[in-house]
Amino acid sequence: MAEGTSILLPPEAESIVDSLEPILPIHMGCVSWVTQHCHIEKLNMQAVASASQNRDEFIKDFLISAGKIQMLISDLLSIEVWKEKIFPEICCLPALLEKPLFPLYMILYHEATVLNLLETVLFHQESCEAAEEAIIDLVDYCSRKLRNQVARTMVEPIEEVDIQEDDFDPVLALTTHSLPLDFNISMKVISIVRYLSDHYKSLAPYVLHRLLVTHDFPLMLIELLESPPWIMQKKHQLLKYIDGKWRRVSVEDRFILSKIEGQIWITLFHLLLEPECQKKYEITDQRKTKILKLRAYLHDVTLDQMPCLSELRRYVEHLSIINPASPSSSHNLIMEQTAEIREVMLKNVLGLERETACHQMHNIYCDELLLQHAQMMSEAYKFENLGQFLNDEGHPCVACGELAKKRCSKCHVEWYCSRPCQVKHWPKHKASCDLYNKSMEELD
Repeated sequence: MAEGTSILLPPEAESIVDSLEPILPIHMGCVSWVTQHCHIEKLNMQAVASASQNRDEFIKDFLISAGKIQMLISDLLSIEVWKEKIFPEICCLPALLEKPLFPLYMILYHEATVLNLLETVLFHQESCEAAEEAIIDLVDYCSRKLRNQVARTMVEPIEEVDIQEDDFDPVLALTTHSLPLDFNISMKVISIVRYLSDHYKSLAPYVLHRLLVTHDFPLMLIELLESPPWIMQKKHQLLKYIDGKWRRVSVEDRFILSKIEGQIWITLFHLLLEPECQKKYEITDQRKTKILKLRAYLHDVTLDQMPCLSELRRYVEHLSIINPASPSSSHNLIMEQTAEIREVMLKNVLGLERETACHQMHNIYCDELLLQHAQMMSEAYKFENLGQFLNDEGHPCVACGELAKKRCSKCHVEWYCSRPCQVKHWPKHKASCDLYNKSMEELD
């Protein structure tokens, strides 16, 4: 995107922000949801463009003034509950075998879109403050995502996706293609946790208590450093997740810190060294044992890249020879805020999972609604808008997972590495391709 080019003009962006409304899990996939998804996607692209070009971040300002930061957090939790409670029921419906997967994948992708917008705006202290009580639900959400990441033994990179044509299983296809998406979401969560640790002084005291005591983020982050999911071996090549892509690196460059690793170290620096944090974070024997493991990573190569960590290394070395006093009990007395947004949504779908799944399957795949969805998606994902976000190094081939640099010439949505893969995938792609091509013609 050229310098100074905008996806949204301020008046249009302000109107879109004002129109945003909370949507419950039972309403995912309806026309109003698709409209809002397209709106949030545009806001996200403009927010990223403004931040990357160091321009006026008017999207952030509009979200704060309209009180919509809390609504974005609510939307994030709504899609999370949908994925947990309703999506599995949809996957069990026999009708899914005959349907294109793109509409469902867009609902799954919505989580990443909302989270990316939050990641961009929460960099600023005033955005964190504007979240108010909803920040507790966001902290809990981040904890769930990181704990799932810690528990996961292996994360497949996007290049590893390989869906065979024979005995095609739509559930397996959705699960396989969503793995890189889930991984990307967990990496964005690390950035959000870092921003919350940066701005904790301007937030309510119970936020820090939630970070340190309720969820113990320091230990979670240390566990990530011990088993880093952003590094993996593939075909005797060392891959590292850098700037949202899996890249091959030499063994010598393994210790060059990525943005993700830098975010973790900055967060640990705040949560372990800030005086207010030390007052609240009791160093038990278990915590001490874990924290001392940081010595293996705080070597000269790391300190050369982040000199500020020398203070953290001194702290760890000091911790190895003493037993710090427990925090005063007076500092541990706190009125903890209850996370309510997720609980309300869970109650909203309780006992209605199967019924909601059948209803949404009918709505999502109704011909008339599907065409409306395609038209709105086509408008939102205009290629002149997406140009700056495309990966110049290529995309995964939808048929085999290898690096692809060619797109379907009709719809420009699916990517292929070769003509044989495109021909092989055409029977599945034809229906959605015709639909999107028709929607583009009607928009023109």
